[in-house]
Amino acid sequence: MTDQYEEMKPSLSIDQQIVRLTELGMMVDEQLAADRLARIGYYRLSGYWFLFQDKSNNGMFFAGTSFEQVINLYEFDVALRALLFRYTGIVEVAIRALVSNTLAEKYGPLAHMDSSNFFSQANYQTFIKDYEREKERQKEKAVFVQHNLTKYGELPIWAAVEILSLGTVSKLYGNIKSPVIKKSIAKQFDLEWSRLKNWLEVLTYIRNACAHHQRLYGRKIPLEIAFFDDCDKVDARTLSGVAKVLAQMLLFDSAATQDSFCKELVDILIEYRYVDSRRLGFPDNLSSTFDRARNKLAKREQGIREV
Repeated sequence: MTDQYEEMKPSLSIDQQIVRLTELGMMVDEQLAADRLARIGYYRLSGYWFLFQDKSNNGMFFAGTSFEQVINLYEFDVALRALLFRYTGIVEVAIRALVSNTLAEKYGPLAHMDSSNFFSQANYQTFIKDYEREKERQKEKAVFVQHNLTKYGELPIWAAVEILSLGTVSKLYGNIKSPVIKKSIAKQFDLEWSRLKNWLEVLTYIRNACAHHQRLYGRKIPLEIAFFDDCDKVDARTLSGVAKVLAQMLLFDSAATQDSFCKELVDILIEYRYVDSRRLGFPDNLSSTFDRARNKLAKREQGIREV
């Protein structure tokens, strides 16, 4: 180590970790702590218990903080991640199908290989690099990739999207040159194309955070959600805002899917009612969280298209 860096903290045994937490004022059930520290890890759990620490008092825990509280918060976060990951997967599959079907119908099976179909050539070249890298990685693993490359020498767009991440597909969508195509895809979600582009970026961020088991609780979304003018702007960087986005986009799949998501989310918030869900942007009145999505459903059922 050079002088510009601090000396790295020493590693601690499980027993030493428990002593450290006790010294900082946490009430610790040693048997529970030993089990969870071994299975989850001190560092991962520290992302949750720091919310209970007083920074102005050398990181001492606030009076009454228990290890069980931390585990309850962690398990809430796990349940929330699992729910969001499962339902963003539905949107991910839908946008793959919509982008590939629409581009293929307009430009043919190799629509993704023609740079003239896309607006920014710099962004298109980035897409091609990502696509070629993933194709190379998958050609020895995925049978459908091997089949298409052997038979046709290239993947048709409906196969190509299956090896691309949600982030790459959403960027491909945002770079489509034809405004007619972008609008036709966005119309399926009752959105303007620019708002759909933003919402896909937000869902990509959440999907990746969930896939890598990153903490959601207390996290601000780094992208501002492009809400409608009549929505509360406080939601623009919160998990509550993400939930509203996801609820509306799930209506493309079915009203039942949207309803299931909303009910499951409310069930989690009720089950872990001792967790302060206001840190995620959820109001005390949970029923108001999905008002817009419900209104969209009501108007669709009445055959009324919102402007």
